[in-house]
Amino acid sequence: DGVIRVVLDTNRLVREHYHSRYDGTLLHIRAALDHADRDLSPQMWLPYCSELDSVGVPFLHPQLTTAAASEQIAVILSERMQGHERGND
Repeated sequence: DGVIRVVLDTNRLVREHYHSRYDGTLLHIRAALDHADRDLSPQMWLPYCSELDSVGVPFLHPQLTTAAASEQIAVILSERMQGHERGND
């Protein structure tokens, strides 16, 4: 029953979601080892934000939750947040 309830609720959330534009800078952490032969780029996010700050990390997408990737991403986030606090957006 729980699994069915989760699937139904997730489907409802997907169907009812409306993508609105974010009026700010989007920090895009990109799995730089993915999509080598595909026509995908961070710039595809530009219709959904005012500015795009894209940073590639040397991992595949499924590796982004590993300790090594999390460590690199944490450094990037920390740098960006410190810059924001200093007013260096």
